[in-house]
Amino acid sequence: MSPGFPWLLIVYGLAIVLIGWLVGAPLMWIWWGINRDAWHRFKKAHAYLVVAVHIGAFLGIFVFLKYAFEGLLVFIPGRWGTWDEDGEFRSIRSTVAVVLAIGGASFLSYVFAHCQRLRDENRMLGIMAEFERRRAGLGELDLDSLLHEKERIERRLKNKVNMDEEELELRRCLLAEVERRIEVAEESEEADEDWEEHDEV
Repeated sequence: MSPGFPWLLIVYGLAIVLIGWLVGAPLMWIWWGINRDAWHRFKKAHAYLVVAVHIGAFLGIFVFLKYAFEGLLVFIPGRWGTWDEDGEFRSIRSTVAVVLAIGGASFLSYVFAHCQRLRDENRMLGIMAEFERRRAGLGELDLDSLLHEKERIERRLKNKVNMDEEELELRRCLLAEVERRIEVAEESEEADEDWEEHDEV
């Protein structure tokens, strides 16, 4: 076994990790766009890895687009290019492919992030509409229904992995409103009982 074997093993291991990162990050990034609950779960559990996934997704898309554009630019002769100071040949086809790949990766990243932001905003608007609808309907509920609604909200708050801070705050506000109405309903029932006792006397 040669002395350089451990270093060779380390290099191969790092290469496998790098390739896995460049392949896995774009796939995870796309999955986050499809399943936003998975995004919220990952963000809460591994917030420090989110930036690494975004960078890996950008680089992975860039590498894919670079080779794709090089294949499409076959009409540019490979002998066209310049020699740099180190004596390395840089073809025009490769340079153009790199520029187009950077632009394409940036554009796709922007479009995908914008779509994700719109989905989150629409989701938040739906949650706010549900919050207003349910708050407006609290006045029609009796005490038992209010207690049942309180238990349901508390169970939902316990499973808060998929919620962002805005949704958590809205559900906490709804819970506070339900608790306030429960107190009012209990006081009203106690007052009715006192009146009934007074009438019996």
